Amino acid sequence: MRGLRLNPEDALILWAAVAVGIAIWLVAGRLGAEPSVGSGVARSRAPAHVTQPDRGAGTSHAATATATGGASAPVAGSVAAVTVRVDAAAQPTFLCVEDEQGRTLFAGMLAGSKTFKSGRLRMNIGLSSTLVTVGGKTVPLAGSPTGLELTKANGAQPLAPQLRPCG
Repeated sequence: MRGLRLNPEDALILWAAVAVGIAIWLVAGRLGAEPSVGSGVARSRAPAHVTQPDRGAGTSHAATATATGGASAPVAGSVAAVTVRVDAAAQPTFLCVEDEQGRTLFAGMLAGSKTFKSGRLRMNIGLSSTLVTVGGKTVPLAGSPTGLELTKANGAQPLAPQLRPCG
C-alpha cells in the first residue's frame, strides 16, 4: 500500500498549517492561556501599550491602555513611540508582538486588525497577505513568515528568524 501523495503546493500548505498549529500550542502553553472555545483564536495577555481593535471604517476609535490605567506622559530621555497597525481581516494569521522590554503584547491568531504602540516593536507575522502600516505607510512583507523590528527612527527593518518573538 502506498502512502498519501500530495502535490508540492498542497504539501507546503499542509506543513504551514501544522507549523502554525504547533506555534499556537507552544505559545498557549508558554503564556498559560487556553485557546477560546470554538473561536480558533488564542487569548493574549493584557499588554501595557496596546490599543483595542479598530472598529470604524476610516476613523480610529482606539483607546490606548496603559499599565497604570491612565494617560502615559513622555519620560525624559525616552524613545519616540512607533504606532503600527496590523490587519489580517482578509485572512487570519499567526501574530506575535513584543515591546522594547521583551514583554509579549500579543501572541496568537489575529482575525481582524489591531494597533500597537511602543518605543520598539518586534513582530513575527505568519502570512505575507497581512497588511502592516506604520505612520499610514504600508510595509511590504518579504515572505511567510516575516519578522520585523519597528522603531520611529528606523521604520520597519527585517528581523532574522532567531531574533523573532515567539520563535
